[in-house]
Amino acid sequence: MRILSLSALLLTGCAVRHTGFCYGTETGAELRLLDGKVERLVLAEDSAPLHFLEGHTTEIEGKKALGRIHVEDWRVHDGLHGLPVWVGPLVSHAGELGIQDRNSGVFYYLDPASARSLDPYFGDVVLLEGWVQDARRVKVAYFRVLADPEDPPS
Repeated sequence: MRILSLSALLLTGCAVRHTGFCYGTETGAELRLLDGKVERLVLAEDSAPLHFLEGHTTEIEGKKALGRIHVEDWRVHDGLHGLPVWVGPLVSHAGELGIQDRNSGVFYYLDPASARSLDPYFGDVVLLEGWVQDARRVKVAYFRVLADPEDPPS
């Protein structure tokens, strides 16, 4: 019985939650924890944007098995420029471009100038840094597309 439960643990993994700085590598992605340790990440389609964060403070949840964390959920806490951050796909709502923020689950509209700048990335997952101008309207000061630049836009 004990061998069976150990085998099940190795196959399913232990639940973990870590915060650190996410970076893409040639072989995948890693999370550099606040204590200096490095955790290798296994990314699924929903977590693939982690590969492109390049140092943003990120919290990941998943299962650790065989020395890697299989990411099940993630949130970006801080931007590189000290501004609030929103992450998600650029989508249209009521005819206006905005972001469906994965951190909060809330849709935010973009101010007109930001919408014009970001329109070519419609459908892509992006990270935005900026501030809220009025009710759920974001003024973007910095953005990063969280996809391979070699991949065609969605």
